[in-house]
Amino acid sequence: MNSALFSVPTTSLALATLTMSAILLLTLVGMVVLYRHFNHVLSQQETTISMLREDLSALCSGAIGIGEHVTRLEDNARSLTVRQDKLEMQEAPERSYKQALKMAQRGAQLNEVIEDCGIARGEAELILLANRLDKAS
Repeated sequence: MNSALFSVPTTSLALATLTMSAILLLTLVGMVVLYRHFNHVLSQQETTISMLREDLSALCSGAIGIGEHVTRLEDNARSLTVRQDKLEMQEAPERSYKQALKMAQRGAQLNEVIEDCGIARGEAELILLANRLDKAS
C-alpha cells in the first residue's frame, strides 16, 4: 500500500514537471522567435538610418553648394548695380543736354530748362543761345 500512495504523487509530480518543461520550452521558443524578429527589424532600421544619413549628407552638401551659388549671384548683382549706377551717372549729363536742346528747339524758357533738365544756369543759357544762333543762320 505504501508504494501506491507514493506512485500517485510521483506521477503527478512527473506530469507537473513535464508540463512545466513544456511551458518553459514553448516560452523559450517564443523568445527565440521574438529575438530573431526584433533582430531583423533592428537590422532593417539600421539600414534605413544609414540611407537617411547618406541622404541628409547629400542634402547638406547640396545646400552648401546652393548657398555658395546664391552668394556669387548676389555679388554679381551688386557689381552690376554699381556698374549700372556708374553708367547712368556718365550718361545723365548727356541725356540732360539732349533734353535741354530739344526743349530749346520747342521754345522752352530758361527756368523751365534748368528745372526739368537739372543743369546749371550757365549751361542752360549756353544751350538756348546756341539754339537761337542756329535758328538765325
